[in-house]
Amino acid sequence: MLSILKTLAELPDSTNLDMNVIILVDDQTVLKSKSYRILLGHVEVLSNRLRECIKESSTCLGLFMHHNVYLPSIIVSLQVVKHSFVFLTTKNAQKLSEKLKLKWILSLDDTALLEQYELVEKWEVDDFCKVILWKRVTDDVMLDFEGVFCVMQTSGSTGESKIVRVPHQCIEINAKSLRKKFSIQSQERIFWGTPLTFDPALIEFLIAFLSGATLVIVPQNIYLNPKALHSALFTIEKITFLQMVPSVFLRWNENQISLILTNDRLKTLVFGGEVFPKSILQYERDENLSIFNIYGITEVSCWATLHKITDETVESMIPLGTCLDDTDLKVEDENEGGESGEILIGSSSRVCYLDDEEPKKLTGTIYRPTGDIAIVNQKGVYFVSRKNKIIKRFGQKINLGIIENVIFDKTGLVNKCVWSQEHNKLLNFIVIEGKFEPEYKKRMLDKIRVKVINLLPENSIPDFLEIIEKLPLTSHGKVDEKALEKMYCSIQLADNVDFVEVFSGLWSKYLGISAADLDRYKEYKFFETGGSSIKALQLLSEFKELTNSDYPDQLLTAIFEKRYADCVECFHNFAAKRQTSRENLQHILEKRTKVDEESLEIVWKFDLKACVDASPLAFENEGEVYIAVGAFSHIFVVLNEQGSVIFKETLPDAIEGQPLLSNQKNIIFIGCFDGLMYCIDYIRKEIVWKYTTGDRIKSRPSYCKNNTAIVFGSYDKIVYCLSEVSDD
Repeated sequence: MLSILKTLAELPDSTNLDMNVIILVDDQTVLKSKSYRILLGHVEVLSNRLRECIKESSTCLGLFMHHNVYLPSIIVSLQVVKHSFVFLTTKNAQKLSEKLKLKWILSLDDTALLEQYELVEKWEVDDFCKVILWKRVTDDVMLDFEGVFCVMQTSGSTGESKIVRVPHQCIEINAKSLRKKFSIQSQERIFWGTPLTFDPALIEFLIAFLSGATLVIVPQNIYLNPKALHSALFTIEKITFLQMVPSVFLRWNENQISLILTNDRLKTLVFGGEVFPKSILQYERDENLSIFNIYGITEVSCWATLHKITDETVESMIPLGTCLDDTDLKVEDENEGGESGEILIGSSSRVCYLDDEEPKKLTGTIYRPTGDIAIVNQKGVYFVSRKNKIIKRFGQKINLGIIENVIFDKTGLVNKCVWSQEHNKLLNFIVIEGKFEPEYKKRMLDKIRVKVINLLPENSIPDFLEIIEKLPLTSHGKVDEKALEKMYCSIQLADNVDFVEVFSGLWSKYLGISAADLDRYKEYKFFETGGSSIKALQLLSEFKELTNSDYPDQLLTAIFEKRYADCVECFHNFAAKRQTSRENLQHILEKRTKVDEESLEIVWKFDLKACVDASPLAFENEGEVYIAVGAFSHIFVVLNEQGSVIFKETLPDAIEGQPLLSNQKNIIFIGCFDGLMYCIDYIRKEIVWKYTTGDRIKSRPSYCKNNTAIVFGSYDKIVYCLSEVSDD
C-alpha cells in the first residue's frame, strides 16, 4: 500500500489537517475547497461503504468522472480497501470495461452511459455530493489486481495502445524521487490539470499528498480558455508548481507566457510528454523559478529522467537529463556505433505489467522500448525524434524531427512536420497566432517557403506549407498528427461547405458517438456525453481548419452551457451572413482596384525569385532612370528603365526595407535581415562598407546631421547614426 495513508496519519498537528487538500477555482474566485480533515472524514465513509458492497479482494473499479474536489477522497478510499482503479471516459469506457472485466464503476452522475451496468448504491458524502456505485449486470470472470495501484492505457504514440497495470512500488518510487528533486513542501499549490487518463496526473496527485500540499483544479470551460486559465492559476490562486505538455502551455500568448515566467510565486515549471519548448528560453524569467525537462513513458510509469534548465538558450540542444531513482536508460544503436539509436527505459523494481503479461515472469531488469530516437555524446542523451518520424523520401532517409528543429532554430517559428503516407506528401504546419486576410497569409507563406528552401536540403523541403493558429491536440494534450493530415486533405474544401454537417461530424467524432445516433443525444450537453475541455478545443480548432472559416460567436458559449440542438441552432443564417460579408469585402476590393485596363501594359518584368515586400526606390542619375529593390530571396538589384541589370548582389539574408539614395547619387544604403547595413556603389559595382547591428534591419534609413549621416533602427532595439562616407 502507498505511503500516502501513512503521511496523512502522521500529519503533526491540526493546522496541517485544516490545510486545503484541494481547491476548485475559476477566473473570478475560489469555488470550492476541501481540507485534509474533511478528506479523512470522507475516506472513512467511503471505505466503509466499499467494504460493505464489494466482497471481492484486489479488484479494479472504473472511475467515470473528471477532476473534482471529491476525487482525492475516492482514490485514497480505494487504497484503504486495497482496490485499484482506472479512469473511464465516454470514448474508452466500453472497451476498457470489457478488456479489464470491470464489475464495479464509481461516478458522481446517475445518468447511465453503459447499458450493461445497473445502479446499485448512492452514497451521500456531504450535502452536495453523492457517489454512485454501478454493478455489471452479467457475471464475468474477474481479473486479479493484487499490488496494482491503478491501470492506465497508452495513447498509442509508441505503437498499438496498451493496457498498463501500474504497481504501487513503481509509481511510489517515482513520486518520492520527484518530490525530492522538486523540493516540494506543504505550502505548495500544485496545478492538477493533466488529463486523468494520462499518467503524469498521478504524479501531480501523489507529490501533493506525500508533502501535505494543496491541489488546484479548474472547471473544464476555464481550462479551455487560455486567458481565463491564466487568471485562475496566477491571479486567483497563485500556484507554485506547474507540470504541462508543451503544446498545452503554448496555447498562452507571448504576454501571458512572459507574465508566467516572471511570476515570483511560481517555483517549479516542468515540461514533459513532448519535445522541450525552446521558444520559452528567449523570455526573461524570475531568478527563483526552476524549469525542468522531464522524460518518460507510461510503460514504465511515469517519468524516467529529469534535467534542470540552467544556461541553455534557444540555440541549445536540451538533454533528457539524469535518471530518476531505480530507473535506467540506454540507447540501442542498430549499427552498433553507439552514437544514436532507440531509447530503452528499464528497471528491476519499477516494472509495470503490459496487457496480459504475468508479473511472476518479469524478473531482473526489464527494458521497454520508447519509440524515440536519441543521440549520445559526452554531455548526455538528446532526443531527436520519434522512430516513426524517420522516413524514406527520394531514396534517402530523412528525419522529420530534424526538419522541425532546423526551421525553428533559424526562424523562431513553432512548426510540425507530418508525413502523409496516403498522399506521399511531406506536410509542414507553421504556428502563427492571429487572423489574416487570404492575400496577406499568401505573402507570409511565400516568405516562409523561400526561407525553408534556403535552409533545407532538397530531399527535406516540404510539399505543403500551411499557417495555423494552434496545433490540434490529442486527449492527452499532445499534437494530433492525424488531425493535421486530415486538415491537409480538407484544406481546399469548396466555399459552399455545409457548416452543420461539418459540426455534426466533429461532434460525433470527439464524443465517440455514431452519426446515426446523434438525434438520441440532441438534448444532451457536450460535457454530459463525455466531452472534455481538450476535446472542445480540438473540435473548434478543426472546424475552423476544415471550413476555412470562423465559427459563430455564440458557439463557444453554447458548447459549454447548452445542448447539441442549441449548438446546431447557432449555424442558422450563419452561411448567409458569411456570404454577404464576403460579397461586401469583394465589392470594396474591386472598387479600390478598378482602373482603366486599356491604359496599362506591362513593358518588362524582372524575377526576384520571391516575395518583394519593400517599396522599390526609383531615382534619376545623369539623365538615366534607375530602380533599386530587394527581395525575400536575399537578392538586391539595381535596374535601368529598360529592365536591364546594372548591379546585382545576393546578400546573406532577406531584404524587406526600402533603399536610401545618397547625395552623390552613386551610393545606395540598404538594410538586411542578417543585421548589417550595407553601403553599395552600384556604378563601381562594389560594397563600400557594411555595419553590424545586433539583429535584423527592416527599416529604411534616413538622413540626419544636415545630410552627412544616416539614421536607422534595428530589431536589437537600438537606433544607429552612421557617417555617410564610412561605417563610423
